[in-house]
Amino acid sequence: MVHTCIVCHVSSKDNTGNVSFHLFPKNKVKRLKWCDALGLSMATPNQSVCSNHFGQDCYNFSLNRKILKPFAVPSLLFESIPELDLSMISPIPSTSRTMHKHSESK
Repeated sequence: MVHTCIVCHVSSKDNTGNVSFHLFPKNKVKRLKWCDALGLSMATPNQSVCSNHFGQDCYNFSLNRKILKPFAVPSLLFESIPELDLSMISPIPSTSRTMHKHSESK
């Protein structure tokens, strides 16, 4: 399943393994605390927040795992990263090959 951070739009499909994703709590009171902390009007339990928005003190460390504490609330905000629409970029034709062929034929 692909997760996308509702705050900064980081995706688990592009993840190099150093970012984890946390679903919003099912408990409505906890979910509203997360929304308030992130400046969101609402979120569903199916939406995610990446680990970039939680401080180190929000985790318990066990062996090689980071486990989010039960009462952790995201607190680190970053600006959203807009999606880049590659369809709007047209390729630039290379002139070096053309120039090279013309210089060889002379």
